[in-house]
This record gives sequence, C-alpha cells and structure tokens, in this order.
Amino acid sequence: MNAGTLYCPIEMMIDNHKMIVINTDGADIDAITADSLVSTSGERWDFVLEANQDIGNYWIKFRGLADCDQNFNSAFNVAVLHYEEAPDELPKSVVTYDSIVPTGIEVNRVNVPNAERTSYTIAELKSVNKDPKKDPALGPNFERVFFAFDFYAIDNPIFHKHGLYGYNQVKKEYQRRTPQINHISMKMPSFPPLTQPDDIRPDTFCNEESIKKDCTQEFCWCTYLKAYPLNAVVEFVMVDEGKALEPLKIASQIFKHLTPTFPHDNVFVFTGVPYLSNHPIHMHGNYCRVVAMEKIGDNLTVDKVKALIDEGKVVYNLIDPIFKDTWTVPRGGYTILRCYLNNPGSATYYPYHEQLFAYPPLSRRDVKEKTHHLVNVEPKNSVSHVRYLSIGQVTVLTATTVTLGGYWLLHCHLDFHMEAGMSVILKVGEDKKDIPPPPANFPQCRDFPPTKLIRNSCREAIVKTEYKVI
Repeated sequence: MNAGTLYCPIEMMIDNHKMIVINTDGADIDAITADSLVSTSGERWDFVLEANQDIGNYWIKFRGLADCDQNFNSAFNVAVLHYEEAPDELPKSVVTYDSIVPTGIEVNRVNVPNAERTSYTIAELKSVNKDPKKDPALGPNFERVFFAFDFYAIDNPIFHKHGLYGYNQVKKEYQRRTPQINHISMKMPSFPPLTQPDDIRPDTFCNEESIKKDCTQEFCWCTYLKAYPLNAVVEFVMVDEGKALEPLKIASQIFKHLTPTFPHDNVFVFTGVPYLSNHPIHMHGNYCRVVAMEKIGDNLTVDKVKALIDEGKVVYNLIDPIFKDTWTVPRGGYTILRCYLNNPGSATYYPYHEQLFAYPPLSRRDVKEKTHHLVNVEPKNSVSHVRYLSIGQVTVLTATTVTLGGYWLLHCHLDFHMEAGMSVILKVGEDKKDIPPPPANFPQCRDFPPTKLIRNSCREAIVKTEYKVI
C-alpha cells in the first residue's frame, strides 16, 4: 500500500527473488512474475514471494522515483528478508540509491511506452474475470468523456493577482502554474451534498456547459461536477497534456540549486519544469476497467487523442482488462477507463447479473471450495435480492438490482495538486430517487465563516491582552 501524498512512486525489488503479482487495489489479476514492482500514491498491490533461495539474509530494496529520484533527494530504504536458521545479521552488500538498479520484468513502471517489453503497464495486465458479456462496462453502449490534466499558465488569484503580480508580470522563477482538470479548479462545496440535498441550489455546481467564460484564458474556480444516470457506463479518457514543459536544459540548471525539502519540490512542480511526472488518479467508491494506456510523447492534446480513437489507432482491451480504483495518467499520454457506475453510496457493488462474484473478484473455484454458509438479505432502501456468502474473512455477494446512487470524488492523489483544485465530483443517480435520504436527526455541516461581530470581538480581545516579557 502506497500511502504517499507527494509524487514519489516507489519501486520495490528483493535480491535474488522474484515476485508473483496477483492483485491490485483489491481485485485479482492473472499472476505475473516480476523482478520489480512500482506503486504510486494510493495504489495497493499483492504479490506472492517464493522463498526458494539458499538460507540467508536478502535485501528488500525500495527506491523513490520522480520527486524522490537522483535529481531531488535520492530517497531509498531497505528491509531484510530473513530465512529461518539464517544468522542474525545484515546482508553483506552496501546499498546506495545508485546501486538499486531494476533488471528483468518491471510491473507498473511509470511513463514507459508500451513497446518496451521488459515493462508492463496496468493496461497490459489481465483480470481473472474474462467474460466480457457479463460486464456492462465492456459492452458497446457507453458515454465517452474526456478529462485533460495539466498545469496551466493563468492568473490564479491564489498565486497571481491580475494587474499586480499576474503570471506574466513576474520573473519565470516566481511563476506558479495551476493544476486543473479541463481548465477548471475544484472549489470544495460548503456542505455535503449527499446528506444535505435540500441545500443544493441551481448555482451550487458547475461544468463546462454552465461556465460562461473561456477557462483557457480566465481562471475558473467552482464546484466541478459531472452527473450520470445510475447504472450508466462511462468511458473516461484521461489525457496528460504536458503543455507545462520547458526545455530540459532549464531543468538541469535548476536541479543544481535544489535542496531536498518539500517547499522546493512544491515550487518545482508548479513551475512546470519537465521531469518524469504523471498524475496518480483515485476514484472514490467505484472500480473501473483499465482498457487502454499509452505514452505518446512529452505533450499531447485531447484533440489528438480523439483523432487516434476515431482512426482506430488506440488499442483497447475489452476482454479481460483489470479493475482499478487508482491509476496513473502518463505524462504526454492517456489512460482510458470503462466504468459501470452503479455504486450504492456506501460500498462498491458491481453485479454480474446473478453471477456469483466477489468485489474484489475471486475465482469460482475459490468460492466453491471456501463457501461455508449462505444468508439471504434484502437491505431496506439499498440493494434488492442480495445474497451474502461468508468465505473465511471475505464477503462474497450477488445482486440483481441496485437502487442507489451517490456523490464520489475523482482526484489527483498528490496532496498539493488536489488542494489546488485538480479534482471533480462524479454524481451517480438522482437526488431523493436513487440516493437515499440521510437518517433522522443526522447532523448537518456547513461553512461557518466568522461574522463581523465575532471578528471585531476577537480583535478587541487581542488588543486588550497584556503580554509580559520574561
């Protein structure tokens, strides 16, 4: 599990051992034997280690990439794989950042074109669920939506106040680009729409159609929401445009003066100088199928990706793509997801129409071998005809209909990108029809900005406070 919040993908390898990768984000995949495995912020990976080497102690090595690579702070760490009966001592070799060099098969390496056969992207992995006819996400009926991710040179008043210190009014080293999705910065709502639908006004949310200005030229900041019917199938085409890139020679000059501290990383990223960055994206409450991914170059446009799709030049896997709720969008590339939006608002259900399944999926053999008992349950106002199976500590269920919707955040998993507005709310279903009402007497939350009276009282209290110097 990568709990990181900065752009620091972590590559893991174990001396003299291979990893059999079997699961990601809680969903089983066809096992793939790897020599190294990369995890980005928010991702979870499961692997099996076969301890079949000579009895001894072996380094488990971790090295940071991107913001944590040799251009920043050369971050690395180690642990020890200790065999029983091995001496209680560390391995003999000395480990440095430069000595951790991956060889062989790499899984989930970032920003690597699909043509490199020693590396596998998540789009090249295979799910254990291989019957596309039973998964609506892989069918012919879907809505295609494009999300463009990038850092844009615009007068964001948080960084650049127009007319005073606008983006083009300051020196290059003080310019701060704004991370956005489709040129829109997310303004978090002042109340939870899921539990307070009566507070929603016609102008609470925004999207590309409702904004009456050109967001490529003016800063757009609002509660960005995309609404879809319950049980809709949506193809999200996510494009990292890479327009913020500057010549690499500038980067090499800046690298010389950087020190490995968070403020410098933050400034460096917003300045848009090129390095091997991409955006780890997390979708709350839903799993999607990763049907395509490719790095095209250092930069890309949505129009270019549209043309590639129309010309049949995008290679889709619509047979057995893996399920993920966290993925990366390569710099100057795209990631394409197919999502069956049937989430009931409190947990993820992905019914296969009476097919026995677990989410994350288990094989039918595992279900048959491990099932202990069957309980019929019909939760009120939630899911009809749900059957729960206890399989050890795993709950397996089937469902024929799902009757609820919800609000779910899709965001970059880098804290400062999300904080600056790189996120969007996905609304699934209709309020009061598909989304259940909150429980009786459920607490309500809103913004509580201080009133003028409170501010004046605080100011008077501060003025009247006596300070004694010791």
